[in-house]
Amino acid sequence: MDQEMVISPTAYTITVELNPEANTYTGKVHIELQVGQPTNRLRIQSKARISEASCNGLTAVGSVREGITYTLMFHETIEEGTSSLTISFNGRMSSDSETAGIHVSAYNNPEGSEKLVYVTNEIPFYWFPCFDVPDRLSTFQCIASHPRGTTCVTNVPLEEMYLHNDNITSTFSKTPLMPLDQLIMICGEFVSVAGTTKSGKLVRCLCPQTTFSKKKTKRELTFAMKVATRSLDTYEGFYQTEYPLPKLDIISLPNLDKRREEHWGIVLCKNALLMNGIQASWDEGVQTTKHIVHYTSNQFFGHTSKITGVDIIDIQESLAQYIESHITEELLGKPSQVQPSHTHPSSRKYESLITLVSALVGEEKFRACVGEHLRRNSFSSSTLSDFWSGIENTSQSNLPVAEIMTSWVGYQHSVVLDCEYISPVVEHSEERTLSVRQFGVTAKNAITESQHVIVPVFFLTNTRNQSYPPQLLTGPKGDLKLPDCSFFKLNSRQCTPVIVRYTADMLGSLIKNMSLLPEVDQIGLLNDSTSLLQYDLVPQWYPIRVLSAFKYDSKRYPQDLWTAIEQCAKAVRHNQNKQAILKQEHPQVKRRKQTPTL
Repeated sequence: MDQEMVISPTAYTITVELNPEANTYTGKVHIELQVGQPTNRLRIQSKARISEASCNGLTAVGSVREGITYTLMFHETIEEGTSSLTISFNGRMSSDSETAGIHVSAYNNPEGSEKLVYVTNEIPFYWFPCFDVPDRLSTFQCIASHPRGTTCVTNVPLEEMYLHNDNITSTFSKTPLMPLDQLIMICGEFVSVAGTTKSGKLVRCLCPQTTFSKKKTKRELTFAMKVATRSLDTYEGFYQTEYPLPKLDIISLPNLDKRREEHWGIVLCKNALLMNGIQASWDEGVQTTKHIVHYTSNQFFGHTSKITGVDIIDIQESLAQYIESHITEELLGKPSQVQPSHTHPSSRKYESLITLVSALVGEEKFRACVGEHLRRNSFSSSTLSDFWSGIENTSQSNLPVAEIMTSWVGYQHSVVLDCEYISPVVEHSEERTLSVRQFGVTAKNAITESQHVIVPVFFLTNTRNQSYPPQLLTGPKGDLKLPDCSFFKLNSRQCTPVIVRYTADMLGSLIKNMSLLPEVDQIGLLNDSTSLLQYDLVPQWYPIRVLSAFKYDSKRYPQDLWTAIEQCAKAVRHNQNKQAILKQEHPQVKRRKQTPTL
């Protein structure tokens, strides 16, 4: 039987003593185990050298090492039930962040003296012996002996500290149940500022003193600390859920390269991010705020409440971006014109799905549903299906929210909603029928109609005082019921990640009434025109007609709208240049017909 089915670690107590002069460290780890069946061998992973081991008072009589795996052998049988394993070990500290048990990063202080920061390897068995079972949760308690004048930080607050000779021994409280790969310990000479949230959680920003005096460094760190504190307060109010960890430390490290930035209760970042303080420009302050808000979100989603399965990173990042856009402007007091801190295309796709599900159930209900999900799955994991189903059940929506959202997950193509025909106005009739179809467009402009999603169609009309529930397009074609109106705009508020294409008459009616559309829908119409031209689904006159509704004056429009105008105009110019080049290269070839036609 596989040892993972037999051995289950439940608690670790790790004691580490740093020896900077020799670039080594020694330690002892005490592991509480649940043994599923009797055995006289234990396999444990460690890149650090194991010098001694015992289990329940029985000393290991030998060990066999194969790569990173030690097999500890005992004369007597370890019985089923609870056992205690104690291992002494030692390892090396070096500047090689990928292979060393503890990574050493050097920097110079304002006086020019070299200082060191020690960070444990992000792969746990590189720095202490442990059972490498990432899906098992355990508690951890760390005790570190480090040089006088340095500060040691780990996932949880300091419990006690005492001075012994030239070393400080720091004992930390026990962590909640958490994955092994979240454990981290950092030691160095830091300047720090601290604050507390309304719920009493400790928030600190720590930074090595590299350029400025200690007083000025603290002053620069204060901005980031205030942002982090207010961010946690806002999150707790946003989702009506208390931050689940006892503290949050944001630490800047010199030479932060490929290392993972986020751990339970600790965020690692570059020095420049935290030092965007009182002397920073507005854009630098916005960027600092966005990053900290994003990191804070990931402390809720992805760490203490984890969504597992396909595309987990994308959905966690999109939840962070969703709330980042809400909170940043609230913290700064005015709209920002800086792009989101994380802009991976797949994350943007999932951000639009988060916008869709919040539109389906309503903003307030969506926040309540997410808060309920966080409380229900605190310090545990759930699937993406559980997340969608929980929103549908908690919101008590009449729409099949889980089915709609599941149809979108994993869909790789851009979805085009094509308006084909609208019935004429009939006397004494209050409704008109709009025939629409959906198709997908690949990155290479190839049209696919073999796969479909469930498209909730939101719309607005010239009957502005009435709101309409979304109608579902479940197949390749369908009819929508619209009120008797002179114009309509599909995908109102840009709630659904689709591109809408109108006939010439429909587009003309929209352009005539452009001033009646909300700003978000004007931007949506411009962005749709840009995408349609780039996919070669419309002729040039289509976006040009949309642009004709706007005067070319940057001071006349808000920044987001002006950006959409510029992007649309840029796409038209690019298309014109492309057609001119094709005409020069192939003067005798007729331009191919654009399909599908309007």
